[in-house]
Parts: sequence; structure tokens; C-alpha cells
Amino acid sequence: MLLNNDGGLIMSEWMLVLLTAVYVIATFFIYRNNSRFLEATKEQINEMKRQFDTHNRPYIIVELVFEGRLFYGLRFSNHGKRNATRAIIQLSQEFIDSLPEQKFKDLLELQKERECVIGIGKHYDLFFGTNEYREKADKPSITGIVTYFDNERQFDEGFSIDIESYATFFSLETHEEKFMKEMKYNQMN
Repeated sequence: MLLNNDGGLIMSEWMLVLLTAVYVIATFFIYRNNSRFLEATKEQINEMKRQFDTHNRPYIIVELVFEGRLFYGLRFSNHGKRNATRAIIQLSQEFIDSLPEQKFKDLLELQKERECVIGIGKHYDLFFGTNEYREKADKPSITGIVTYFDNERQFDEGFSIDIESYATFFSLETHEEKFMKEMKYNQMN
């Protein structure tokens, strides 16, 4: 072993320098790996937030309804997990102009300026015709856009329903209708 002028060991000083250098290099690699881990964690958190937002939002679907064996309409249902606020329904002018009944044309024209709220699991019905509509020969597709919000974000859901290709409506007599017929029959006899 070599001694320095002070009587200390030269090797131990070099060992200390060498250990410090190894420590600095190890610290650098630990820092670099932690930075990568932190970036990956941020990406994972952002993806989880995106998935949460996608899953927890209002979601409006549109379907054709035939109510009371008399009225045709569109049902705007919220199948999401938040209220759909400031919902605006915009139907194509071609569809509105094709309707045979003026009262429904007027109703749909007024609807263009209205906003509504569709709660979670709730629906909003917009009627556009009676059996007179069913008898109409040429029916254009029912197209439009529903715009709505969830307090922060805006959603635009386009829709198109080809009435000629829509599934057949089967209309069955309800228990109440059968009862009323029976009551009328018994009153006559």
C-alpha cells in the first residue's frame, strides 16, 4: 500500500472517488428509469381518464316508435350515465317537407329552436305523423342530428332511419282495449 504525504492511504482516496463515480452513474440511471416510469404512468392515467369520460357520458340513441296504434314518432333515449343537457334535435328539411299533415310540419318547425334535457334512462318523443303518414307512398329517410352536452363536452349524434326498411310494427290489442270493447258490448246488450 502506498501512503501519501499526510500518511493516509492513496488507494482509499481513489476507491472513494471511484465509488462516488459509480454512485453518480447509478443515480443517473435510476433518475432516467424513474422519468420513463413517470411518463408511462402519466400516459396510463390519461388513458384511464379518457376511458372514464367515454364510459360516463350521456349517449342518445334514436328509434322509431308507433304509440297507441295512432302516432308515429322518434324516441330520443339517453342510455348514458349522465344527463344530456341542452339537447337540440335538428331534422332534415327534406323529411319535414315530405310530411302529409301540416300540424306535424308546424310542430317540427317549432322544435328546431327548442332545447331540452334528457335524463339518465329517460327519453323524449317527437311525433311526426298518424296513419296518414303510413299510407304515404314515397317516404324519404328520416335524417338529422342530435346535439347535446354533459356540462363540459358537446356531442353530435347523426341518425338516419330508412322507414321503408324498418322492421314491421306489430300492433296488438291491449288488455285495456279488450276490456273497453267488452264493456261497450255489455252496455249494448
